[in-house]
Amino acid sequence: MITLQTACRNPRKTCTIRSLAKVALLIALIPAGLCSCKDNKQEQAQALQELKSQYRQRLTAAMALMAATSSKCVDICSKHSSAWQSAAGSRYGSIDSAVSSSVSNNQEVIAEVELGKDAIEKIMSQLNSPPEGYSSAHAKIVSVYGTFSSLVSAAASPSGSLMTYNQNVNRIQEELLKSLNELKILIPAEDTGDDQS
Repeated sequence: MITLQTACRNPRKTCTIRSLAKVALLIALIPAGLCSCKDNKQEQAQALQELKSQYRQRLTAAMALMAATSSKCVDICSKHSSAWQSAAGSRYGSIDSAVSSSVSNNQEVIAEVELGKDAIEKIMSQLNSPPEGYSSAHAKIVSVYGTFSSLVSAAASPSGSLMTYNQNVNRIQEELLKSLNELKILIPAEDTGDDQS
């Protein structure tokens, strides 16, 4: 700027040149600021998308693990029921010992079910803060987990009469299946992010 002032003796031209220099500097900085702001918004959108994707993966993992573990529970409950029914039809067997024997015979699978339940609890603890769009799915999976826990209890500790036990297991199984299907619908589709502007 000093060379311009010495080369240009007219003070009006010096002011104009300074003003033009300031305007040029502002014009150069504004797009950089806008790009920075746009980049920040894109980074935030990408971070939110990643959060939703991770939440969705955990939600579907918990759901799949509940379905697989529930299947094992139903098999165990069916074995308990068969042992119970056989003992009830026999003059020589005790119902209590038949049910206890069934629990003992299935202890390895019951232990697998308990491990599955523990794994689901760990996943569930990571689902406590659902991102936008996942609050209904979160509420539903909490409800599904309660039903699932009832089925695990029926497999690990059968109680009641044979008729009430079977009715209870059937009711829980139907409720769990219905709730898992409802949960599938409540999980938002994965957003690819292609429609971002």
